[in-house]
Amino acid sequence: MDVASSFVRLVPGGGRRFGYARWSGTSFAAPQVAAAVANALREGRDPDEARDLARRHYPFER
Repeated sequence: MDVASSFVRLVPGGGRRFGYARWSGTSFAAPQVAAAVANALREGRDPDEARDLARRHYPFER
């Protein structure tokens, strides 16, 4: 899963360069999956339905 996010790069002399980049990996995917489950629960789905919804939207391999 690619996520667009900001970043700050320190440059020689103590300056900073700001920009955006595409990131991926579990550190970026986990919050999105957790949010999908939380939203499904908030909408009244039971935990099994919330899990299945997240799995459909964010498939993964074991």
